[in-house]
Amino acid sequence: MKRNLRLLAVFLLLAAVLLCACGHKHTETSTDDPEDPVPVVDPVKPEDPPVNDGTKVTSVGIVTGSDVRLRAEGSTDSRILAELDEGTVVSVMELDEGWYKVRYSDMEGYMSADYVEAKSTAVGLKAYGRVISDSLSLCKTPNGEVLQTLERDTYVDITGFQQGCFAVTYGDVTGYMDANSLTPEMTKPEEPVDPPTPADPPEPVDPPTPVDPPTPVDPPTPVDPPAPVDPPTPVDPPAPVDTTAPQKIYNYSYFIKVNNQTNTVTVYESDDNGYYTVPVRAMICSTGTATPTSGTYELRGNRWTWLDLVGGVWGQYATHITGNILFHSVPYASMNKNDLEYWEFDKLGTAASLGCVRLQVTDAKWIYDHMFDIQAVEFYSSSNPGPLGKPSAPKISDNEACRGWDPTDPDPNNPWKNQPTTVTVGSFRGEDEFAVKEAVIAQGLIPGEFTYVDSEFEQAGLIVSQSIDPGTVVDVGTVINFTVSSGNQP
Repeated sequence: MKRNLRLLAVFLLLAAVLLCACGHKHTETSTDDPEDPVPVVDPVKPEDPPVNDGTKVTSVGIVTGSDVRLRAEGSTDSRILAELDEGTVVSVMELDEGWYKVRYSDMEGYMSADYVEAKSTAVGLKAYGRVISDSLSLCKTPNGEVLQTLERDTYVDITGFQQGCFAVTYGDVTGYMDANSLTPEMTKPEEPVDPPTPADPPEPVDPPTPVDPPTPVDPPTPVDPPAPVDPPTPVDPPAPVDTTAPQKIYNYSYFIKVNNQTNTVTVYESDDNGYYTVPVRAMICSTGTATPTSGTYELRGNRWTWLDLVGGVWGQYATHITGNILFHSVPYASMNKNDLEYWEFDKLGTAASLGCVRLQVTDAKWIYDHMFDIQAVEFYSSSNPGPLGKPSAPKISDNEACRGWDPTDPDPNNPWKNQPTTVTVGSFRGEDEFAVKEAVIAQGLIPGEFTYVDSEFEQAGLIVSQSIDPGTVVDVGTVINFTVSSGNQP
């Protein structure tokens, strides 16, 4: 027993020695041992800030030539990926020695800068955009409040470009989407048509129900004597005759009144009592300082399809009234229908002539054609334009292609016949006020007044409201006014 206790004590002593030896060796290695030094780690060098490496969209491009080639590299020896038509919209990423690196649909390549117009801001674009990321936010303003999130391969309508974002429309929602995740395309696939639902088999037809025998007919009910007839309702007396209106004489069909104050012409027919009280046509006109303000004149003079006027100009469908006063069209610089003084046409509805009554061609021609059916012309001045109101005339100065012609001229060569006469007003809320002016003119409208108000919902410089609701169909040349945010003022 004592021997065993001695052996146990020796074993415990050896174990204690070994433990102390191991602890001492670890301390030397971790501090002073020159054969096993602690490694020194160099500090991490910060990375350079990110730059555009040619993969980020910086602007939008519009192809200016026909069949312009999109190549794999910026060289005429490079492989052709596609040929794009004039007006095609592309995303521009960089300019490299006369070549734009662009994206179109699923293709990235290079196009000659001679045939691509790059813009950092654009309005009036007409293209489709396809989402090429797993999801993409549709924002109220560039990189602003998210209105909606669209999935990959969703198509939107592209209308402009601003601050690295495409201006888009999706359904009835307008906003902005990151141009790096939206690729422009000029066409989009048609929506698949569901196959027709198979017709249900016809329901089984029940056998006919047996017909009951006819019910015996009751004897006729005695007829009551007729009720007494009420006396006839008295007839209202006829409306009084307006004897202040011009009275019809002979067989003339029309009588014309010219309102010098409102620059309005109204044509009347006679009523059943022989007085000219029925308005049938209204015309916008321009009178002048020498135009009569009162008096009635018979049209017994001459008429001309073209007449040289004072000032070396010409008028179409001129009809003599009295003295040097005539009905005629807006002046032309020469005896050519495409040489209209368009700036004078835009003054219709205001006093602009020397004394004659200027009209649109369609109205001047109507008087020219009906001269012998018109009893007389009366001049007067009133703030009331007349029973049919004051018509409007389009503003044509901004249309350089057509403004040399009167839009109402019935000549088949009139270029206005190929132009739209109406336009659907777009939505401009949330748009930049300066970009809106270009967009309004591109739609065929005229930007009017811009009124500035405090707004807690729109940042300064963005449109808050417009005078004509989106979707309204109006005449080309209609004026539209805007309210603009001046910011949330204290």
